[in-house]
Amino acid sequence: MRREGHISNVSEPRLTCKSGVWIGENEEYRLEVPDATFQLYVQACLEVRGVLQPTREQVEWAVEYVCRLAYWRGCWKHGDCSIRVRFLTKRRGN
Repeated sequence: MRREGHISNVSEPRLTCKSGVWIGENEEYRLEVPDATFQLYVQACLEVRGVLQPTREQVEWAVEYVCRLAYWRGCWKHGDCSIRVRFLTKRRGN
């Protein structure tokens, strides 16, 4: 049975914080999110779940949840100009 908030695939691409910027990439794109923006998304993740005064454990869970690169899929469609996306292409045979 899956509990709410369980992060099932720990080997999936994740964002890591380097010098105040959360960075991650997969075979499709590279993502760079300023820490201030990342923290707003963590807060929003909690608020969407009705958590207005989170415990330390709830904040830790939200950070882990938002760290998943899959969480950000399609974010470039929402017009948040603080998030930098670079699409990666694989060249075969050239």
